[in-house]
Amino acid sequence: ARDALATSLLREMDGRGLRPNVVAWTAAIGACEQHGEWERSLELLNEMEAAGVKPNAITLRSVALACAPGGHWEHALAVVRGMAARGIKPSVGSYNAVLTAMRRVGEWARALSLLREMVDPLAPPAEEGAEPTPEDFRPRPNVASFNLVISACEAAGQAEPALELLAMMQDGARQRRAAQAHGRAQEYLELLDGTGNARLEHLSPDVVSYNVVLSACAKDARLWERALDLLCNMEENGVDP
Repeated sequence: ARDALATSLLREMDGRGLRPNVVAWTAAIGACEQHGEWERSLELLNEMEAAGVKPNAITLRSVALACAPGGHWEHALAVVRGMAARGIKPSVGSYNAVLTAMRRVGEWARALSLLREMVDPLAPPAEEGAEPTPEDFRPRPNVASFNLVISACEAAGQAEPALELLAMMQDGARQRRAAQAHGRAQEYLELLDGTGNARLEHLSPDVVSYNVVLSACAKDARLWERALDLLCNMEENGVDP
């Protein structure tokens, strides 16, 4: 396998007195990522740092991505949290890897909390007792970030928060009014303040966003009217159902 070959090359370099650099270590970890060897990717990260080689953003993102398919969100999140301690700003792709892992194992509420961190710089950490991540180390969410969390909510039968997230993507100000009218802002998310909304200005829901929310509504007979409204909204916004 490619991951075994990459590891073997690292050993061969070391045996010849050649010190693998960050590129070599990152390539080996990337091979582990591609083959789902999440435990080996973590081991290589530890070995790399023990050898005195500092990982970069690509290295750490690869480790987080390796943890995502199997739903190992705790490990992926620990890697992302460790970026700030290393002075490395996580990419949105790194956070999305954690969201993917959470979605895989039904951790929809934790996924909501992590998305809240990305939207609102003042939000507390997703895990209890953790130190807050500095604002500069919280990337802005993208459409994929929202779609991952919406999908997690849909799979868990949580249509209301999925609808809330879609509304946030459509219009932050309108979402504030809708959340207040529904009285659900505190129950699901406390995402909406001036700073948080500024982080959503670049977002617009795509066909995946709408389709997953529609699927969530289909699981709750009480939401049929809202599903019809969404279909109309799709056409108004030029999104083909």
